[in-house]
This record gives sequence, structure tokens and C-alpha cells, in this order.
Amino acid sequence: LKDGKATIVPGTIAYAGDLVVPTTVDGYPVVALAENCFRLATGVTSVVVPEGVVSVGIAAFALNPNLVRVVLPESATNLLESGFYDCSRLVDCSLPSQIDRLYPYFFHGTAVTNVVIPDTVKTIDHDVFWECRNLESVHLPEALTFMDWSAFQKCSALKSVEFPAGFQAFGAYSYDELHAAFGYCTSLESAIFKGPVPQNFAYSWLDKLGC
Repeated sequence: LKDGKATIVPGTIAYAGDLVVPTTVDGYPVVALAENCFRLATGVTSVVVPEGVVSVGIAAFALNPNLVRVVLPESATNLLESGFYDCSRLVDCSLPSQIDRLYPYFFHGTAVTNVVIPDTVKTIDHDVFWECRNLESVHLPEALTFMDWSAFQKCSALKSVEFPAGFQAFGAYSYDELHAAFGYCTSLESAIFKGPVPQNFAYSWLDKLGC
């Protein structure tokens, strides 16, 4: 508890099944999920996070192999890195509409098939969708200006991608497929840029895929 507000922290309870995060703790409103809050809660199959929660900490739900569905509230504007890292069965998770950044490894290794990234997102960090092998389509928002290295690495089912007019640059970690934004996206057939193609287009590896 701090300043009359509550944060859910890691504990010793063996959570299982459908988990509903409480709106209050001892009468105090819950506003955050701490780092590693439900990490390795391997029995959990679904999670509902209530309105009022603003922040989801680093690796809050990471390494939960049976987690299938998550409901995040519109109030959650701060979703930190590795949120669902290697939740290998996660297929259903809608993102709050007011976030402005997707942090590293957020959906790494999940089973999501279709993702709508909110129109407020300006940056997609590195490795956000690394090895999401079931991802078939993704909506890139109009506000997007930057995509870092390995953002969609090994998304082998992804078929097409369309960049907004204001998109400016890819991250330049190194010039090889292992770190390219779309490295090993073996099903990718088309990439459309509504605006100018970025000068560092080669770092995306899209040209090597024939897009």
C-alpha cells in the first residue's frame, strides 16, 4: 500500500483456473500489478484485470504455459516489458486503446493469431512479437513512427504488413536476419508503405523476403 492505493505483489498462493484480480485490497483501490506478480502461475487459464489498474509490471504474467485469455482494462496505460513472455497458449488479449508504446518481449512466444495495435502506439520495441508462430495478421497504427530490431522475428505465419504514412525508421542493431524486424518471417508476401520507404529499410529484412 502507498498513498492510499494498492499494488498486487508476488505471493505464495497457488493460483489456478480463471483469475479475477480484485478491484480493492482492504478497501484501497488496486492501481498496479507488480513485477513478476503472476509469473509462473502455471495453473491459471484466464485473467481479468479490472478497470482502475494503470500499470502492469515487468513479466507480470510471464511463463504461464496454460494461460489462454487475458482481459486488460482501458485504464492500463503502462504495460511493461515481457508481460506475457512465453505464455505459449495465449491466443486472446486485446490491448488498451491509450497505450503509446509496446515494450520488449511483451508477446514473445505467445499463440496470438491476430493483433490490433491501438492507434496511439508510436513505438514497437525489439522482440515484442518474437516467435509468435501463429500470428497471421497485425494492424499497425497510424501513429507508428519506429519499429525496433527483431520486433516480428520468426513470425512464420505472418503474410502481409502495411506501414502508416508517418512511419520513419527501423531499429539498426546489426545487419543480419537474426536481428532484423521481420527476420525468418517465411510466409510474408507483401509489405506496403503508405509513405516514403525508410532509408534503413534493409534492416527490416523485407527486401530479402521479396517484399
